[in-house]
Amino acid sequence: MRARRDLYLDELPSAWSDLHPDFSYTPVLSDPLPDDDWSGETGFVTDSVIKHYPDLSGYDIYMSGPPVMVKAGHTLFMQHGLDETRFFSDAFEYAAITESIKGLQHA
Repeated sequence: MRARRDLYLDELPSAWSDLHPDFSYTPVLSDPLPDDDWSGETGFVTDSVIKHYPDLSGYDIYMSGPPVMVKAGHTLFMQHGLDETRFFSDAFEYAAITESIKGLQHA
């Protein structure tokens, strides 16, 4: 996320990490606002992953977001031992509006 206001249901994974010792939650803000009073991780989430898990062999990675971010994450994670078969992604790609959808918009 860019700023604290962009975190979705931040309290929920925070509570999970309190309840489950094998679960950790590390929110990362790329551009915190001065009012955020943020002392947590900043920068790219992919860099934060490598900071905390420099050897990704034995892990599964699930990643979604803009295609450029997913591709950069894939490249970086492969350089840190991630097995290709353990990388799962959903790049947010947008297709052009088709004629059939355009027709529905005007109905």
